[in-house]
Amino acid sequence: MEAQIFKEKIYGPYGEAWKIIKILQEAEDDNPNLREVLLHYCAEAFKFKEKYKDNEFASLLMDVVFGSDTVIMRMDRNEVQKTEADK
Repeated sequence: MEAQIFKEKIYGPYGEAWKIIKILQEAEDDNPNLREVLLHYCAEAFKFKEKYKDNEFASLLMDVVFGSDTVIMRMDRNEVQKTEADK
């Protein structure tokens, strides 16, 4: 695969998917703006899905993103609980 095509079809969607996942870093239960964070996450995810609707690799990335969002948020909750228990 040519470098430019690889960048467009693989690297580009991968980088954008990472940015969407990173939004979840702010999706903490005690964040007063949690609703807005989650709405932003969903909006970006659906924009991504539409932008890359004909890209099989990007579609698989979104399966991972949508399948991992609850896991990421649960991991954060567990980390917070562990930290509070250590106090």
